[in-house]
Amino acid sequence: MHASDHATFEIMRDADIATIARVMAHAFAGTRESSAQWLTAAGLEHMRVLRTPDGSTPACLMRIPMAQFYGGRSVPMVGIAGVGVAPEARGRGHAAAMMRACVQNLHDEGVALSGLYCSTQALYRRVGYEQAGLRYQIRLPISRISVPGKARNVRPLEKADEPLVRACYAAYAPRFDGALDRGAYCWGRVACFREVEHYPFGFFNVAGDLEGYVYLSQQRLPTGRHEVWLTDLAFLTPDAGRQILAFFADFEPTADTIVFHGSPAHPLLALLPQQRYSVEFKDVWMIRVTHLERALTSRGYNPGVSAAVTLDLHDDIIASHTGRWTIGVEDGRGTVARGGEGPVLSCTIRGLAAMYSGLFTPTQARMLGWCSGGDEAMHAAGAIFHGSMPWMIDQF
Repeated sequence: MHASDHATFEIMRDADIATIARVMAHAFAGTRESSAQWLTAAGLEHMRVLRTPDGSTPACLMRIPMAQFYGGRSVPMVGIAGVGVAPEARGRGHAAAMMRACVQNLHDEGVALSGLYCSTQALYRRVGYEQAGLRYQIRLPISRISVPGKARNVRPLEKADEPLVRACYAAYAPRFDGALDRGAYCWGRVACFREVEHYPFGFFNVAGDLEGYVYLSQQRLPTGRHEVWLTDLAFLTPDAGRQILAFFADFEPTADTIVFHGSPAHPLLALLPQQRYSVEFKDVWMIRVTHLERALTSRGYNPGVSAAVTLDLHDDIIASHTGRWTIGVEDGRGTVARGGEGPVLSCTIRGLAAMYSGLFTPTQARMLGWCSGGDEAMHAAGAIFHGSMPWMIDQF
């Protein structure tokens, strides 16, 4: 029996701030002051604690309400961050108990997905999360940009321009599977990431419409030169993308490198005359299907696909998920019904997450032991979940 077996999972109280700030400071090597600021900025209503019978709170996590784009549609998702256990309470099953309760709560609330960046994959795999996307750091030498012309209609953006930025992102992000449909927490990290303010610049067409933007900071190097770091980058037209590159090129007299995150196939890189940059793997992010019907009916699908497969699903936490389901796709919409007699794909909730995001095809997941079934079922599921490589620029 674990010490967590008699604990309760509940919303954090004001009286818990000092204790939880200590837990988070030890978990993430920060100060208690900065940890208290982090959790209060996130909102205590989004903080959860594990409370033991004696009233102590040895563990915590943060819930981040947002959504994620799959197939061009926004799927409700709650991000998980700040999972911490006090040093003296580790090894007692607190983190696993907390995550099991969190997953069940999200299902009961009707939330389709949960996502996270993890320090320990084994913990999150035990509660149904699986690898779903990758985040890379891209370093673009400014001297190698070499695009003709100059940035024309560019200006620094102000607070009043935020609706234009949000609208630009809302048009850009759905084109990329895995991109976040951000809530307040993640938009806040675009403007100020880990206490470093990032400044927005907008790129406009001749009609005055915002067609692209960047958020940047400048980090000084020991040489006296600097690097330009981005927390966000979006553009809607080739001209806006080229203006962004030309804007970056004008930093060359004093700066060496543009640094941002995303995919090795980031669209901005395709506009370079030559692909002279470096890409380094940084993070894997994971998702968990927390409400099967809503996850499968909320996302988009290829409107040219008409397919169905019987899913024989096993979920150790959400009992109502376990069993046979018929998944169908028609005209870009998904349907889900209990039962099924067609070609059967068997998998755990983990295997479904990897296929749902598109990081692995069903045949690849079968090779990894995450699902099983005949070729007919594999091909049907592959047609249903076909998409682009999932990625995001955000880290939460």
